[in-house]
Amino acid sequence: MPKTPALRALTNALGVAPPVAAWSTYHATCVTSRWTHGPVHAYMPPMSGNVVAMVFEAQCAISWRRGNYVFHANARPGSLTIIPEGDEGQWDVAQSIDGMQLVISNDHLKALTSVIAPSPRIRLQLDVGSMDLTLFQLAKMLEVQLSTGEAVNQYLVDQSLNLFCLQLLASRGRGDTDTWTPDAPGNR
Repeated sequence: MPKTPALRALTNALGVAPPVAAWSTYHATCVTSRWTHGPVHAYMPPMSGNVVAMVFEAQCAISWRRGNYVFHANARPGSLTIIPEGDEGQWDVAQSIDGMQLVISNDHLKALTSVIAPSPRIRLQLDVGSMDLTLFQLAKMLEVQLSTGEAVNQYLVDQSLNLFCLQLLASRGRGDTDTWTPDAPGNR
């Protein structure tokens, strides 16, 4: 099945194009500015690119339906949702969320994999509404760099994206041959 570019899928689901603030110099990875989007009730097709949504301000119910499995959580400051490349499902967000999204290419993850894992085949785990204070602090660091009103220092953006991706792989990555289970950490 063909994959939809992640930014196009996000635009369709949100009803507006996410405000991309910066791209990686070396990989097809981008990050949005911090912004507020409205409620979401949309099917997300298999995407090319991993989507990570970080929440800065919100208190609302979110869910992801994948086949017979439904993952319910509460969006709150510091929580994140990860939709891995190729996954599809129904995404429901009850209210507006102030946050940022990162679209991370598999090539970017593969380039960093050798730093933390022996297997070059690693993928992110589906995760809905989990708290991760380390990733939240790294997202806040990116947000500060992007909101200064000055020209973006591309070197700092690249290094910040790499650091975010390394932490993401360390905390939410798994070998590509692992079997997906609904009770895996982060999939509750």
